[in-house]
Amino acid sequence: MDAAAPQKWNYSNFGAGLLGDLLSRLYDESWEELVRKKITDPLKMSDTVVTLNADQKKRFVEPYSGDKKASNWNFQALAGAGALRSTAADMIIFGNALLHPEKTPLGESLKLLIK
Repeated sequence: MDAAAPQKWNYSNFGAGLLGDLLSRLYDESWEELVRKKITDPLKMSDTVVTLNADQKKRFVEPYSGDKKASNWNFQALAGAGALRSTAADMIIFGNALLHPEKTPLGESLKLLIK
């Protein structure tokens, strides 16, 4: 970080993960279930999940670091920091939702996200 405090905002993996955990506790549901109910189901993003089903596991691309195989990140603790897995098709759906929030069932929420 190059700017002196106080700053308008700053991204934090820990902060995003902690927020996911707090929301999970508030709603008494897993973070994955909250994301499904509140985001991916309304947007019809059926391939954006934390836990891959059998079909998704078959399609999951093995990670590499250069020419060497790497390990997948699998975690539940602080899942809001990056436990979601998705497809290009679902990311296009999400991108279109951000471009045209008024055309989605999440319009007002998405407008807050992109401010």
